[in-house]
Amino acid sequence: MSRGILSRLDRLEAAASTSKGARPWHRIIACSHEEAEAKHSALVASGQLSKDDNAVYRIITGVPRSQKGIAR
Repeated sequence: MSRGILSRLDRLEAAASTSKGARPWHRIIACSHEEAEAKHSALVASGQLSKDDNAVYRIITGVPRSQKGIAR
């Protein structure tokens, strides 16, 4: 994630923590949107965050590497 985005997210988190009644921000990193939503649901179910909390999803994508020629 770029420094600019991280800086902006840090400012948003700081503003949310100082504002009365504002919900906290959480970062969720996943390989797909479905995985991110599943992680979010699991965190809500475990009580680590509230359903109304803010979440920023970072979806990691890329070209899968070929396994050909890799020793196992």
